[in-house]
Amino acid sequence: MKKRTPFNFIRDNKGETLVEIMVAFIVLMIVIAAFTGAVNGASAAANNSKDIRQRSDNDYAALHDLLNDENLHHSAGSNSKNPSAPKTFTISGTDGDITLNAYQYESGETVYWVFR
Repeated sequence: MKKRTPFNFIRDNKGETLVEIMVAFIVLMIVIAAFTGAVNGASAAANNSKDIRQRSDNDYAALHDLLNDENLHHSAGSNSKNPSAPKTFTISGTDGDITLNAYQYESGETVYWVFR
């Protein structure tokens, strides 16, 4: 077998065959398709994340408005969006008893419990 030097490489007339070029092109297309799929998947995940974040921000804003309305009226029962009265729980601990009032708020399909 003859040693390939840069000079011999330039002078040799073998070149690439059409099959080699086609295989290289197909491999290139597969790699590009894989990158395109990865970018599309990441873009869809980012859009889903944005939608979920927007929905949770809207629900939090609605809850914040309900709590502000409750604080203005000094009563959870006066809010028309929350017709149920607060539920009271007593928790016994080593330092004494603690009484918690649980308020239930609904915003769309989401239910919030606020303990005070």
